[in-house]
Amino acid sequence: TMTTNAHDPRHRALVLDFDGVLVDSLPEVFAAAVAAFAALCPGSRLAVHAPAADLREPIFRRFCDLVPLGNGAADFGVSLLAVEQGRTITDQAGYDIFFQSQPPAWRRAFHRTFYEKREDLRRRDFQAWLRLHSPYEPFLTILRRRAVRGQTAIATAKDGASVTALLNHFGAADLFDPELIVDNSAGPDKTAHLKRILSRLGTAPHHLVFVDDKVNHLVRVAPL
Repeated sequence: TMTTNAHDPRHRALVLDFDGVLVDSLPEVFAAAVAAFAALCPGSRLAVHAPAADLREPIFRRFCDLVPLGNGAADFGVSLLAVEQGRTITDQAGYDIFFQSQPPAWRRAFHRTFYEKREDLRRRDFQAWLRLHSPYEPFLTILRRRAVRGQTAIATAKDGASVTALLNHFGAADLFDPELIVDNSAGPDKTAHLKRILSRLGTAPHHLVFVDDKVNHLVRVAPL
């Protein structure tokens, strides 16, 4: 049985998702997702958007509407597929049905290709890649004013290299203990992320506050 002192700040933590909570990364996600989709579906009408991934296009707005219903990189491909097919998806249940109807092999291939295209974007023009992200600066200001090092963690589906690069770019790396930045290597479910953070802090679940922009992530971790 784990026993902790709830009044000891070392045993309490604020756990934050990264994309959509600390950083607006939708332009970068869209660019990498369209590039991956074009690679896997070269005959797609979306393939013409791959070079520029124009954020003014209605495709981007429809993609953004679907992103909150997904969970990981494969969902970006499924969302683009729904956009291409003109599917009307308005809730989580409808999205989940459409997601499950796509071949698992294709979803795995998209997941892999998405990260390849993201890395290609970052490697080819690092400054341009950075510009595809915007920090939620008022929130970072609050964290700088109030957070204590070691008490603010990140639980993210993003890869660790991208998170580190962006935190450094935004001057926010000092707000987070590297040991408390848990990336997509933990798995697709944020429950695994939080369990790893709990283990590293040596605390109990009710001493964490978890902030995420996706309801389905919060639903999954609720049993903790």
